[in-house]
Amino acid sequence: MNRHQTLGPLARPWLPTLALLMMTMTLTLASLTLLAPSVSVASERLDVDRHLRAAATRAVVVILHASWSAESTARLPAWGKVHDAWHAKGLRTVIVNTQDPTGGCGGMAWVPDEVICDVDGAVPAKLGATGVGVAYAWDWRGRALGRGLDPAGLQASIAGALGETPALAVRVDKGPAAHKAAAAHKAQAAALLSGAAEALKATPRLAALAGAEGRKLGLGDAKPCERGRALPSRGVVVLGVERDGRPTVTAALRDPAAGCTIAEGSAGLTPGKEAAGAKGAVVDLIRALQRPAKLR
Repeated sequence: MNRHQTLGPLARPWLPTLALLMMTMTLTLASLTLLAPSVSVASERLDVDRHLRAAATRAVVVILHASWSAESTARLPAWGKVHDAWHAKGLRTVIVNTQDPTGGCGGMAWVPDEVICDVDGAVPAKLGATGVGVAYAWDWRGRALGRGLDPAGLQASIAGALGETPALAVRVDKGPAAHKAAAAHKAQAAALLSGAAEALKATPRLAALAGAEGRKLGLGDAKPCERGRALPSRGVVVLGVERDGRPTVTAALRDPAAGCTIAEGSAGLTPGKEAAGAKGAVVDLIRALQRPAKLR
């Protein structure tokens, strides 16, 4: 019998050490993978709307970086400070490393949400950019916050967009457009309010305004606001129930100060499940507030 077969692992005392070393390397590589940003190798894969659709996103910034530009490289730490300051509040950052002479992306001291290796310079062309070391930003509704920004300009734009979350009071419409039984019945009205509040609580983009401050707000008007109107710092979501045809819960976001309706959403209503209907209507309302981002 072979000596190694007889003694087993004891004949190879280095095996436990090797196994431990391999396990450590595996865990290290796994943790580095979790920390690393996603990397797109095709420049045409810049997709601002994909980031804007993510529920936790409140703004997206695309930074055009070029390793061959001294000014662009010098601005990297400043971009990182903006990213770190606002990431927890919903800012998502995409670094586009364009026309790197080595064909790669290069490293940086901070971790953005995505890195795009733009070897052929397609992304600056898509954005209509005339230089590098600059940023382009959009809010979660797809509205441009700024183009060709330096770090100070980006900081100011993001602070303006994310500094305050629009707060919305929720009311149940008691007018003729609503189903009188649903509006008058306290249990059903409470269910509608509960579902809407749950939907607002689930998004970082909007906040629920309760108490006396919310009750002081007027309902505004049903006439539509101009397209793309900014959200008010204090607004009202008016819930209604329509029974004509397919039962539906409606949710209209109104700007009391401007006296108009910014957007509307709706969802089907199942009897006895008013809360689910109201939640679905508010989710649809939030979706209706978004438009595809214009890149140029």
